[in-house]
Amino acid sequence: MLYQSRIFKSLGIYFSGLMLALLLAACGSEQTPQQAAVIAAPSTTVIATSSAATTAASVVTTADVNTPAALPTVTVGAATTNPATTIAPSTSAATATEPVTTVAPVSTTSNASQTVASTTVTVATVGTQPAGSNGKALLAVVDPNVALLVIDPTTKTVKSLLDGSELQPVGRPDWSTDANQLVVPVAAKGGKLSQLYLVSLSGNAPRKLLTAQPAESTDSEPKWSPDGKTIVFTRNTGGKHELWLVDRDGQNARKLTNGQQASWSPDSQRIAFITDGKVKTNIEAPQDNALHLISARGQNEWEPLSVAKMPTDLTAQGYPFGPDTLFIQYPVWLEGGKTIGFTTVGHSGLVGTVNSTTSKDLKVWDTQYEGGFGPTDSATGGGWLAYESYPPSGFAGASLVNVGGKPNLQKPATLNLDDPKKGILATHPALSADGSQVAYLRLTKDQFTGPDLKTLNGTLVVAQLRGDKLSSEKEIYKGPVQFIAWSK
Repeated sequence: MLYQSRIFKSLGIYFSGLMLALLLAACGSEQTPQQAAVIAAPSTTVIATSSAATTAASVVTTADVNTPAALPTVTVGAATTNPATTIAPSTSAATATEPVTTVAPVSTTSNASQTVASTTVTVATVGTQPAGSNGKALLAVVDPNVALLVIDPTTKTVKSLLDGSELQPVGRPDWSTDANQLVVPVAAKGGKLSQLYLVSLSGNAPRKLLTAQPAESTDSEPKWSPDGKTIVFTRNTGGKHELWLVDRDGQNARKLTNGQQASWSPDSQRIAFITDGKVKTNIEAPQDNALHLISARGQNEWEPLSVAKMPTDLTAQGYPFGPDTLFIQYPVWLEGGKTIGFTTVGHSGLVGTVNSTTSKDLKVWDTQYEGGFGPTDSATGGGWLAYESYPPSGFAGASLVNVGGKPNLQKPATLNLDDPKKGILATHPALSADGSQVAYLRLTKDQFTGPDLKTLNGTLVVAQLRGDKLSSEKEIYKGPVQFIAWSK
C-alpha cells in the first residue's frame, strides 16, 4: 500500500479519502466505461449487520459458553427488528482466543431483474462439525469488528473463529487444502507486528504457526502450497522483505530468498514473487523491481519480467498514453500454470500476463490512466484474472478478464463488478477454486462516512460465473469486509 500511495502522490495524483481507505483495505498492514455484466445496487435488502456493539454481545467466551449468544440486528429497509429465533452457541471448547460467534444470514438477489428478491430471514445454528468437511466451497472473511469469519455461501451460515478484541487479522487468510484450517496474519490488540496463526474450524484454539520469530519483524502474506505440505510467507525486518517456507505443522522454518507477495504454481514446484526494487530520490517509494520465479527447493531463481521490460508505447494497441511503469505487483498463476498474471503501478497502471516458462507472450489486458491496479486473484486452472482498480476519480472498482482471449485496450473485454454511473464501488474480488464463483465487497458512495475502515459497511456479494457472464447474484453478509478468501 505504501508503494502505491507514495508513487501516486509523487506523480501528482491526489486520491480522495475513500481512495486511500480502500487502498489500505486492499493491502492491510502487510504492504503495500467497459463492456461488462454490471450488478445493480440493491433496493430493499435483508442483511446481517456487523458493529462493535453486535460483536460485544455476540462473542461467547469460556465463562458464558452456556449462555445463548445475542443476535445481531437485522435491517429491512428503514425498519429494524430482532429475529425471534435463538441461535444456540457451539458446544465445542471455547477459549478467550477462540470465541464462538453466530450471525444471522441474509437475502438472495435475482440477477435477471437486477433487484433484490423478497425473502424471509432464516436463522441457522452453528454446530461443532467442521465446516470444510462437507466439501462445500466456503468463504473466509476478515471483518475488523468481529475478526475472522467463515461463511457458507449456500446456507449463509456464519461462524467467528477469532475474537477481534484480542487478536485481529491484518491480512488475507489462506486455506489448507482440506478446508479445515486457515493460516492468517494476526496482530495482538494494540500491537503493530503481525504473526502467523493457524485457526481450525473444528473448535481447537488458534495457535501460532511458528514458535520463534525475530524481534521487530513482521510475518505476513501466507500461502498454503496446493499439495498441502508447505506454507510460504513474507518476513519483513527493517523494511527488507524475505520469503520463508515452513512445514504445515510449524516445523523446519527456512529462508527461501529475498522478495515478497509469493504465489504457488498449481503443482507446488515453483513460486512466483516480486523483488523489493529500489528507492530513488525522485519518488519516495520502491520502483524498478521485477517478477521472479524460484523452485520450492530454493533453486533456479530467474527473472521472467522486470520494469525495464514493460512496454513503454501502447499506441499500436490503441492506448495513447505512455504507461511509465514503476512497480510490478501481485503475481498469480493462470491457465494451469502456463501464465502468470500481475498488475503494475505507474503513470498508467496496467494489468498484464506473461508466459511462466519462456517469459514471452507479454500481454496487457487493461489500463488505468493516472490511476493504478491492486491485488489480484485467480482460479489457477482457468483463465479468469480478477483485480482491483484505483482510478483517480476515487471510485474503487473490481473487474474480471479472461486471458484466454485477445487483448483490446480500446475496448477491454472485462466483466466489471462496479458501476460508477450508479455510484457503486467494488473491491476485494475473489475467485472460487474451480472458477465458477466470484465474491466481492460492494459499496455505495453514501456508505463511506470517513477514513475509518470500520465505517465501510458494504455488502459481501457472491455471483456465478458462467461463460462470459455473471448470474445468480447473492448478498451474503454486511460489514466492513477487508479480505476475502475461498476454500480450495
